[in-house]
Amino acid sequence: MNTKPIRKLPKLKENQEWACEGGCDVVRPKKFENVFSESYANDGSSINRQSEFYFTCQNNHLLEVWCTDKSDSVMLPEEFYQEEASKVVQSNSIEESINLLSNDIDSIKDSFIEESFLTNDDAETIELLITRAIQLGELFAIRDAKPQDVTKGNVKSKKKNLRIGNPQVDFSLAPDWAKFWFKDGLTNKCWWSSAYPKLDLEIYCFACPSNHKAEEAPDFNFSGDWTKSMTSRDSILFAQEQSHE
Repeated sequence: MNTKPIRKLPKLKENQEWACEGGCDVVRPKKFENVFSESYANDGSSINRQSEFYFTCQNNHLLEVWCTDKSDSVMLPEEFYQEEASKVVQSNSIEESINLLSNDIDSIKDSFIEESFLTNDDAETIELLITRAIQLGELFAIRDAKPQDVTKGNVKSKKKNLRIGNPQVDFSLAPDWAKFWFKDGLTNKCWWSSAYPKLDLEIYCFACPSNHKAEEAPDFNFSGDWTKSMTSRDSILFAQEQSHE
């Protein structure tokens, strides 16, 4: 049976479990963004991107529903495969484009696993990373050629927006790549994440960008609303710096 992209998560029955076309041992669904169209302005001031979303395992393999009674994957009702209108992301300034490309680079770096030899996929990943880095460098050059008016008040405002959903999170216990900690409503577990996840109440969880790293984390005695649990490493470090001043 050909695996079709699942675009809406079903509620599994007692005799069903998650599986993937790659045959991973542990499968946890994530929302994957498949970018199929991108265009850039010549001066780097704007980016237009079109993409679609569907669910995969953490290794980006297409998600499947496995029936333990039949020992085979099963087809879901068509509503769970229904395609939606493609997502269009536009950045209309150099700063927005820089932020978008920076997120791309973080995502690509997190997805790359160093091997003793390179596969074709690895080589393509490195080539894409270099391309993104060059584009980012060009944007920084354009931006820095213009005077930037950044006041102390603006810096303080930015610091205040850092997320501390759980002040008890100890990032010294986190993997080096972990930038965020949060509690997931779908699994009711806590996670370290390399990328900033967005709250998605439709699927009752935090949806991370594609090619990010995730690992189960301690709960650090968190008992509040999972939608307000998001905590960043930078926010904890900043709070510690302030307490020492």
